[in-house]
Amino acid sequence: MRIFAIIMLTITTASCTAGERITDIFGSIDRTAPEIVEYDLLSSGTFYVLYSEEVVLDEVILGETGIRIRDSGTSFRIVFPFSLETGTEYTLFITAKDACGNTQRTAFFLTGPNDDVPEAVINEISPEAPDRVEILILEDGNTAGMVIKDGAGDNYSSRFLLPPIDVKENDIILIYWNGDAGEEAIIREDGAETYVLEAGLGSGLTATNAPLILYKEEGGAIIDGIVYTTGDAETAGGYGNMRTAEAMHVLMQEGQWKGLPVPSEDITSSRVLARRPGGYDTDTRDDWFTTAPRSSTFGLPNTYLPYQGE
Repeated sequence: MRIFAIIMLTITTASCTAGERITDIFGSIDRTAPEIVEYDLLSSGTFYVLYSEEVVLDEVILGETGIRIRDSGTSFRIVFPFSLETGTEYTLFITAKDACGNTQRTAFFLTGPNDDVPEAVINEISPEAPDRVEILILEDGNTAGMVIKDGAGDNYSSRFLLPPIDVKENDIILIYWNGDAGEEAIIREDGAETYVLEAGLGSGLTATNAPLILYKEEGGAIIDGIVYTTGDAETAGGYGNMRTAEAMHVLMQEGQWKGLPVPSEDITSSRVLARRPGGYDTDTRDDWFTTAPRSSTFGLPNTYLPYQGE
C-alpha cells in the first residue's frame, strides 16, 4: 500500500431534496457529504478515486500544483502533471461537491512507487548516545521510500524515511538517529558498502521498552521488526507502554515475531543489541544478543561477542 487518506473537512450546505439521506430538522434538505468508496495510486502518474454519488471535483492539488478536472461523475482517474519520484512523499488534496452543495475535502498522503525494495533486517541497535540503527541488506534493490519507526502504524514517536540508494546484498545502512555521524569513512574488506545516514530526528531511541519496525513504505508491508523490554515493567501488560505493546501485537499478527521480546536490561552506552552474524532471522528473541562492552560492530558485519555479565 502506497497511500493513506484523512478526511480533512466536511462542509454541508443544502439546496435540494434529501430522500432517504441525512436531513435537517425539517426533513427536506440533503445534508450528507459525498463519501469515498475506493481509492488507489495506480502508477507514479495516475490516481483513482470513486465516490458514493455523482460529484464535481472543485479542487485537486498535488503538492503546490493545481490539477483541473472538468467532468462530473462518480469515478475519476486523475493524471498528474508530473511523475512522483520513487520514495518521495506527496500530499494530494481533493475537494468533492455533490449536486446539493455538500462538500468533502480529503488529504491523500502518497509515496512515489518503488518496485525494487530489497529484503533486509534490522541488524544492530544502540538506544544510548550516539543513538544508531543498522540495517543489513539481504538482496539487491533500492531503498527509496523504506521507513523505519519506533512504533507500529501511526503509533510512533519518530521515524525515518530512507532516501534512494541502489544497494546490493550484504550492504549496510547505518542510521544516526538524532546525532552527528562525523566524517569517518567505514572501510570494509568484504567488498560490500556501508552507507552512513543522519536521520536528524529530535528525539532519541528509547533505551528500555521499545519497538523498531522497518516498512517497505509508509502504510506498507513490514519487512522486519523487533521489540525489546527490560522484563520488569508493571504497565501495559509488561511492555512498559502502549506503543510497545501495540507494536508487539502488530508484529505477531503479521507473522513477523514469535514469543517473548528481546531482553534489554543489560544495554548501556558501551553494550548494544546486535543480531547474530549473517542476518540470522527466526523472528524470535534468539536472533539477538547484548554485545560485550565496546564490542559493537556498527557499519561492519556483526561478530558474536555476547555480554557475559559482571
